[in-house]
Amino acid sequence: MRPECIPIWIEQSDTGAALAFALNTSNASGIGDTIKEAVGNLRRDLSGTQKWLASHGVADDNALDVPFRIVEIIETNSKVELGKSKAFFEWDAQSLSNEEINRSEMILQCSRSDLLSLVTPATKETLDLRLVPKTRTIREILRHIASMELGYATSTLDDPMGGSSIYEFGPDLITRLTLVRGYFTDQCFRRVRLMSDTRRMRQQLIDQELWTVRKALRLAVRHEVYHLKQVYRMLLRIRRLPDRVRRAAVA
Repeated sequence: MRPECIPIWIEQSDTGAALAFALNTSNASGIGDTIKEAVGNLRRDLSGTQKWLASHGVADDNALDVPFRIVEIIETNSKVELGKSKAFFEWDAQSLSNEEINRSEMILQCSRSDLLSLVTPATKETLDLRLVPKTRTIREILRHIASMELGYATSTLDDPMGGSSIYEFGPDLITRLTLVRGYFTDQCFRRVRLMSDTRRMRQQLIDQELWTVRKALRLAVRHEVYHLKQVYRMLLRIRRLPDRVRRAAVA
């Protein structure tokens, strides 16, 4: 049966900037200076994300040409204009199914495969080029991805403070990404599949932020897909730069 609308969730900062999510449809998101702008960008990202998933054989047959319906708006102090999210939605408190766990793992396999295929052939100059002052280089983004993924895995532990340090995974960029993913698979996906429904829904406060396993998986997938798209766009821009400009922009 064709849905009448797409439910969406909004995170908004005190500046008015907003992040929009279609949590029941995909891990797409939209960022804007206002809710209206964020919702418009979500519409475009939904289409692109659906095509990307289809290219990997991941089914997402949701109709995208129907109206949005805002389910919940959460105000946080997060820098949502930079894509950072802290919101705990009612959606995050719901039961987590094995089907959702399997889908999250499948999408993360696709995103990591694409990310590595983009950055492994890249030169040191490309990885360390800063396109705009005070923004991350690709190398810094990759370090950030590994660090945040470790954080998402740690948030699912019974004792989050006892989780591993990012420095335990070595200084080499590709090695760190690979080892952290192995840790995430073991400490998150494997453990979560063994959890009871009650444990999966358990809420815990970590550094004044509320977490469940469902939120951790939601953010882990959304975060890597978001930065995969960012890295792809950066590489396109870098390739178009004249050699002298490229050399001058290396951090």
